[in-house]
Amino acid sequence: MISTLSQKPYLSELWLKAAIAGGLWASVEIIIGSFLHNLKVPFAGSILAGFGVVLMIAFLQLWPERGLIIRAGLVCALMKSVSPSAVILGPMTGILAEALLMEVGVLLFGRTLPGFLIAGALALFSALIHKVVSLLILFGTNIIRIYLNLFQFASRQINIPDADPVVLLSWLAAIYLLAGALAGLLGYLTGRKANNQFKQIPAFNTDIVGQNDFFHTNPHQKFKVWLLLVHILAIPVGLMLMNFFNVWSFLPFMTAYLLFCLLTYRGIIRRLKKPFFWVQLLIIIMLAALFWNYFSDTQTENPYEGIVIGLEMSLRAVYVIIAFSSVSIELRNPRVKDRIFRSGFHNLYLALQLAFSALPAMISNLSVKQGNNLKNPFLFFPLLLKQAESWYSRMTELQSNQSSV
Repeated sequence: MISTLSQKPYLSELWLKAAIAGGLWASVEIIIGSFLHNLKVPFAGSILAGFGVVLMIAFLQLWPERGLIIRAGLVCALMKSVSPSAVILGPMTGILAEALLMEVGVLLFGRTLPGFLIAGALALFSALIHKVVSLLILFGTNIIRIYLNLFQFASRQINIPDADPVVLLSWLAAIYLLAGALAGLLGYLTGRKANNQFKQIPAFNTDIVGQNDFFHTNPHQKFKVWLLLVHILAIPVGLMLMNFFNVWSFLPFMTAYLLFCLLTYRGIIRRLKKPFFWVQLLIIIMLAALFWNYFSDTQTENPYEGIVIGLEMSLRAVYVIIAFSSVSIELRNPRVKDRIFRSGFHNLYLALQLAFSALPAMISNLSVKQGNNLKNPFLFFPLLLKQAESWYSRMTELQSNQSSV
């Protein structure tokens, strides 16, 4: 059994707990996320956010430490970055926003039941905001006009012509806030149940599998720091040009940039091969064609304007996805990650080492073979907390033994 705790300063108690909590959060994201996505469950991201709220609020019953959630969120978000998908920034920013709002909610309203309810509501509401912002970045403000016309069409079909789309959004926001508060309540009850029900810590596999390269990169991929800067600059510049100029006049530059990215980063092609990606774009084009001028008072001179707008929105989405994918790949540059994690982020680096080394055993403990699955969620999450205690005891022992040596 090999310890991955680094040779230089050991993890503080708070970061050690954050590594365990963040690792278990990532384990839940992997297991439940795979289950939901394989079944094509709608709103899978929001459901995962709800599970994250339950888990983190429950952890505060076990370890009521200030700053635990935001640190665990950092660990989980960076662990999410090893996802096979080339686009890692979306899931990472979603998890970070959720953790930050939970931490702020608990900080402002205290580690009390009302504080947990508010923290959960804010965290899950961030999933809705994240989705809206993502759509605006992908498709631009044109998506708002299509939504408004589609809403008016639907309201007339059900004989509610005066329906207000803002009211619908308000109801949707209220549902997310209420669901988040419910997740906070479940987390509170789960934590109390874990503390009261299990007098002894059940036996778990807490083996450390050894040092591993947690930011695995393709050995054939060539990295250049200047390309990272180019891609970061290309995102706002490209979006600004598309907003102020006709997309078709911007097409030569866009085509050259996209071809360069596709030839440089072959991994992006996997993202573009997914049928669901192209189905989404096709739906956007169809909606634009049908509803762009559906309620216009004047006849448009171009009957195909909606189709053109839909194509422009789709081109914008392809540009944004490939640009963000390129940034995500360049962030795996060994020089970049070494600078990030060894310059003032030593504790985070060690926490990631520990969490990634323990991840296989954590997933194994949560597998169906162990019986800790979603068939009995009221047992699943309390056992997660007790597994955390088992991991904490093991990690503390390892650090103590290494210190004495």
